[in-house]
Amino acid sequence: MDTLSTDTSYIVVAPDKPTDKSLIKRISRAVADLENVKEAHLPAIIELGKFDSPRLTLFVVVEKSTDAQSVMDLLKRRLSGWFSLTSKVEMKVVDADFPMLDAIRETGCVIGWRD
Repeated sequence: MDTLSTDTSYIVVAPDKPTDKSLIKRISRAVADLENVKEAHLPAIIELGKFDSPRLTLFVVVEKSTDAQSVMDLLKRRLSGWFSLTSKVEMKVVDADFPMLDAIRETGCVIGWRD
């Protein structure tokens, strides 16, 4: 997902409905063995003034030297069909400098974490 733009206002929150546990397990398994992935979160993103907001968004945090597109492609293959079948979930691969990361962490919607 590359739809977050700097000229739009967003609010990051925990989803108002519990996320499907099978989806969370599937995502957790998909990111668990990727060494360059440091953490993953599944909050809801509310785009102010947008009709179809909020939307679940998977944020996968990788090391700075990681090719984000290759991680995105791999995760799309691993999660193929799950996002479209179980819920509308978008995905964004970011590094630790991503400006919304602190707000994302504060939601408590952690899927995976590696120190």
